[in-house]
Amino acid sequence: MKKLLKTTFLLSFLILFTNCEKKIDNSKKKIDEIEFEKNVLTEVFPKIVDSICVDSRKMDPPPKFGIETWKNGNIIKVDTTKATNKERIKYQNWKKEQKRVDNDTSKIIIGFDQYLLNYGDGRLDSKSKLLHSNYSNFKFDFTKITLNRKFKIKNMTEFPKAEKLLFGDRVLLYEQKYNFVFSGFLEISRIKFDKNKKSGILECSFAYCGRCGRGYRIYIKEINGKWIIEKMEDTWIS
Repeated sequence: MKKLLKTTFLLSFLILFTNCEKKIDNSKKKIDEIEFEKNVLTEVFPKIVDSICVDSRKMDPPPKFGIETWKNGNIIKVDTTKATNKERIKYQNWKKEQKRVDNDTSKIIIGFDQYLLNYGDGRLDSKSKLLHSNYSNFKFDFTKITLNRKFKIKNMTEFPKAEKLLFGDRVLLYEQKYNFVFSGFLEISRIKFDKNKKSGILECSFAYCGRCGRGYRIYIKEINGKWIIEKMEDTWIS
């Protein structure tokens, strides 16, 4: 009887030990996968910023200047010789502002939420203007990443009324007065990798005036040990 009890105890211990080992292995594997994803994001993040972020001050179209001829919803000809004095003044002021922006060396601030979106929330191909409905608990530290151009990322929680912004009212970002050049809000999803983790897909969006922006599906790929943007697709525009 004692021998049977001892055998039963040993078997139970072995089963428990094996299950614990499996849980530890699974936890380690999950941590390794998260670290891998963060490393890939760190590498492609500057490329994403360069590809989709813009200086919102450059998004203002030139004012009307002359007589326009339209066909099928498109301007096919502009007779600038018939521009009015008022139109000429507006156009010259617009050109001066564009030149001032071009010569401005200030950093362009982009708002960003460290908690990334889950990939593919079912709304990305709809007319939804932002992707803020499906945030994950995946926190991405961008603070040590060096960007290639004059953009600078600022955590969304650092903006005024940040507690309201967390609930999706992004328009508040554009209604504030800042002592820096604020250009827009960037959102990025987590990466959906292929089986071999040699390529992946993620969703991104950039809103640059509260109600205007674009969404993208970005395909990334590892080539010779480096991650690149292989292709980009528009998913929505507003």
